[in-house]
Amino acid sequence: MGKQICVAYGYKHRHNHSTKCSSGGCSLSKCCKDKVYVPQPPREETCQDFFDVMGKQTCVDNGYKHRHNHSTKCSSGGCSLSKCCKDKVPQPAQEVTCQDFFDVM
Repeated sequence: MGKQICVAYGYKHRHNHSTKCSSGGCSLSKCCKDKVYVPQPPREETCQDFFDVMGKQTCVDNGYKHRHNHSTKCSSGGCSLSKCCKDKVPQPAQEVTCQDFFDVM
């Protein structure tokens, strides 16, 4: 499943499922590798693009109370949970792996 997610977002490969992510959490750039350059017209990704792929429920399913507006533009690196969701419910500290990340994608 991880490889399909990475390929869908323009990467050739994924890192091992047991790869541990730093305190900032996992992201495509941390769990996928060998980004494929595909020239595209300049366009900023919005949270609407993110929710179209991940579903509107993804914020709640991942411990956030609310979503940012669909028209919210994501800066470099594309959209992610942390950019499109808000009001994170505090969780006890735990180590997150790429497998955890792929499970929620």
